[in-house]
Amino acid sequence: MSEQLYCLEFFVESVDQICVPFTAGAVAFRLLDYPTVMVYGKQTADEKMVVFGCGKSCLFKLTHSVLENMLARVPLYCMFVDVASNNSTNISNISSHIRLLGTAAIDLNCFGKQSVIPHAN
Repeated sequence: MSEQLYCLEFFVESVDQICVPFTAGAVAFRLLDYPTVMVYGKQTADEKMVVFGCGKSCLFKLTHSVLENMLARVPLYCMFVDVASNNSTNISNISSHIRLLGTAAIDLNCFGKQSVIPHAN
């Protein structure tokens, strides 16, 4: 079976009800063994809210069977982090400056079964 190109898009509107003090909020996404993707927000006058209104997209190639198998076992990890004043897009450059504020694991198993979009030949 041949590899197919997939696109995963992230969009973050805002994060609110933040209960701990932070300097600069960001959301980090980690899918499978691919590099972590960071989306940076803007703090509002309300210290318990960060507005993003933006996102990122990622392209990757896998065979459909490998993608389906991996998504059945590994969730998409999302982390809300305090990145201080460092706006690097490469998480390996800022890992020592990140403070974890919250996490979520999102099951994408259902998307692996429907990820191929039919196209006309």
